[in-house]
Amino acid sequence: METSLAIYEALIQANVPTPAARRVAECLEKDMTSNLATKNDFLLLRQDIEHLSQTMATRFAAFEARSDARFEAVDARFDSLEARFESRFQAVDTRFDSLDARFEAIDTQFGAVGSRFEAFESRMALTIQNMETRLVVKLGALMVALFGLAGTLLKLLG
Repeated sequence: METSLAIYEALIQANVPTPAARRVAECLEKDMTSNLATKNDFLLLRQDIEHLSQTMATRFAAFEARSDARFEAVDARFDSLEARFESRFQAVDTRFDSLDARFEAIDTQFGAVGSRFEAFESRMALTIQNMETRLVVKLGALMVALFGLAGTLLKLLG
């Protein structure tokens, strides 16, 4: 009220007509009381903001707790799935190891069979070579005998 009275007196001294000065002073007072904030208004606003801040902090903490619980549940499900897949992969690895052992046994058997075939082939080559030698000797002896016989026949006939 003091401010509006000081404004009114300043307008009167500035030769503003009295009714106009009164209207200006009343409008300014009305605007200052309805549109401008006081210290008490700021204190109430601060209390509202602090209350809102506490409410939001509580809500965020509750949301964070719910989110953490959900993420923990999802993590537990992933851990369970990972364990299941790991055990299945281990079973598959065990099967492959078994197959590898079987293939190694088969390779060993084929190696043994191959060695036996090589030994057989070597024996057969020696046998064939021995038979060739015997055949050559027998054919040679037969040829000598036939030449002798042919020579004898030629002498007798001739």
